Amino acid sequence: MKKKVKLNTDNQKIIIAELVVEEYRFLKSYLSMMNKLFAEETAKYKSAYQFHVDRIMDILNRSNMKIVDLINKPYDDGLSIIALNMEDFNKKDKLIISQVIEPLIISTIDGSIIKSGTVILEKIENKEEK
Repeated sequence: MKKKVKLNTDNQKIIIAELVVEEYRFLKSYLSMMNKLFAEETAKYKSAYQFHVDRIMDILNRSNMKIVDLINKPYDDGLSIIALNMEDFNKKDKLIISQVIEPLIISTIDGSIIKSGTVILEKIENKEEK
């Protein structure tokens, strides 16, 4: 017989955040698949997708957490994220976050990091360089 482990609030938040990360990955795949369907089929699955996204956001909200929107934001090495392709750039390069692999999740109470994110970066091309 397994012993039940009593979880404290911090452990519960981490578990919820991990679940949200997995759902985020799944929903990105689902959206990618939806975009490959014919328009009639896409409409059928779009409402199910949106319902699922809304439920995840509601769960996060009730848990006093939120996903930080990082897409197309300037990269700052002070962010609590891991850039998978950082070695492709120089320190002088101006970078933006082009893709989020795992979202950054923070507390809506105090802004503390619940789960750091994982991203892909892209260089911002200067007009002078072209």
